Amino acid sequence: MTYTIVPLTMENYECFVRESGSNLPALREIQLQDKRCSSETILHRIGLVTPEGRLLGFAMAVTGSWDPILRPGYFEVNVSVDMDWRRRGLGKKLYAEVVKFCSEHQAVALQTMIGETQHEGIAWAERRGFTKELHTFTSELDLSRFQPNVLMDSLSTAEANGFRFTSLAEYPQDDESFRRFADFYWDLVLDVPGMEEKPRPSFEEMKRVFLDAAIWDPEGVILCLDGHQWAAMSFVIKRSADVYYHNLTGVHRDYRGRGLALAIKLKAAAYAKQRGAKSILTHNDSTNARMLTVNQKMGYERKPGLYQLVNKM
Repeated sequence: MTYTIVPLTMENYECFVRESGSNLPALREIQLQDKRCSSETILHRIGLVTPEGRLLGFAMAVTGSWDPILRPGYFEVNVSVDMDWRRRGLGKKLYAEVVKFCSEHQAVALQTMIGETQHEGIAWAERRGFTKELHTFTSELDLSRFQPNVLMDSLSTAEANGFRFTSLAEYPQDDESFRRFADFYWDLVLDVPGMEEKPRPSFEEMKRVFLDAAIWDPEGVILCLDGHQWAAMSFVIKRSADVYYHNLTGVHRDYRGRGLALAIKLKAAAYAKQRGAKSILTHNDSTNARMLTVNQKMGYERKPGLYQLVNKM
């Protein structure tokens, strides 16, 4: 079959693509990717397309301002081939184009995320020099079965010790409050395994990523206060009508060992349930024993996770 490698953009996607496999991106995904870009983002997308408009393969490389946060010189890459067209060298061709682009933009490393059960994909990446760097678990809390009463001692103890629970909605919805949120968020993020070397996004970039009307609700930024000091935060965002996502839960270093992580995560789960969520998803690094223990106490069920693989150039 004849095919051509073409650049894919939001504007030209429908000109080239009229049919694509279930594991390949549709126009909606391309649009969502573009929404995450800023003027600092370097994004390269290509598709392997037949003259009839069938998308047989897709590849992408991105660096700069993006989510997840990338280390300087690192490119997030992705190569996918239609299930019916694998083992014909198409992925090899797409990957070669991606590597060429990244090299031309002075990449120091390529990174990719692959599901831990996708053994064929992991092996494919490892044959090209990628090695496993991080292992992230996916966990899900079924809110219909969630029984918080047995855990309420942690909340009662925190309140008895003078801590107060509220949300960012209590504060003025202005740049000053968001800057305080951004500062505290980043302080907590730096304690997440694998985040130590990553650069902090600019204030404007954090506003662009978080202040999306589709997901942002200051009521979902649950705060634990010691007087006026923020001691802990649990940040929950809406994925769909039924599913919420635990973006981050963290306790400031000065307040650890007081049961605040469990207490504030209970508050976040209550918020999601009040909004009609049926479940909450979260991801945790396999080495983050403290948070994995909290999840286990709450009844989160561990699902197949992701490997982050890196190829130093």
